[in-house]
Amino acid sequence: MFLENEKVKNFKGAAFMNIIKKRIYKELKDKYNNISIKTTFGHITKYQRINYKIEKSHHADAFVIAGGSVKEKMSYQFGKVKIC
Repeated sequence: MFLENEKVKNFKGAAFMNIIKKRIYKELKDKYNNISIKTTFGHITKYQRINYKIEKSHHADAFVIAGGSVKEKMSYQFGKVKIC
């Protein structure tokens, strides 16, 4: 039983993303069986981004996921966010 003021978490978005991620991974592996395809998890991306002292953004996360490192410099402007 839930207490009257207790919030119930909604995991629909996370469940959807897990299903889609697995489906995309399988389809890519089936179509391009000669290339290396890897998956990652949010906690790994977050750890690397914090370790590199990069602010949270979709572009910063993509940079880290794509293998960017502190040796490389992110120096593009996107909207009001500058990543350096």
